[in-house]
Amino acid sequence: MSDLSNKLMRTLERCSQIFRGGKSSGSAKKKDKEEGASSAKSKVHSVPRVCTLDGFAEELEQKGGMDPTQLEPLTEIAVKTEDTLFAVTVLNPSESQILIQGGKLFSQPFKGKLCGASFGGSFLKMRWIGIGMRMEIRCDDCTVLTPPVRSIEVKDEPAILGPF
Repeated sequence: MSDLSNKLMRTLERCSQIFRGGKSSGSAKKKDKEEGASSAKSKVHSVPRVCTLDGFAEELEQKGGMDPTQLEPLTEIAVKTEDTLFAVTVLNPSESQILIQGGKLFSQPFKGKLCGASFGGSFLKMRWIGIGMRMEIRCDDCTVLTPPVRSIEVKDEPAILGPF
């Protein structure tokens, strides 16, 4: 096996460790060198299940979530992540327009578009808020990813009341 192939295998292994939450260490590099090229051929590298279309669909089904576009305008949703409670008000469900407040980035109410939810990879469930997933919100010229959602609660009453 060529040096380039060995480097590629080590890089894939480190990326896989990082994705799973592990750390790449100097001892892993030393171990790679000791094992040599012959054992590198026998290693099997796989993509995490959630990074495949089937795995993504299974996770969506198991974890659950909601489609805010099915709610009435001005419905408020409380979305809790690990360390933040977001107040999300659905402004225009058909266009996924929301008003969001919470956390450091949204200390004041901010108008944006809920693009959907992802597990942090390239798959995005459009117009969705999912448990264990990150909300992807388009604000002006940037896209914000929240920490993974822990809970979702739809409030009973519209956020804004009164004659206009």
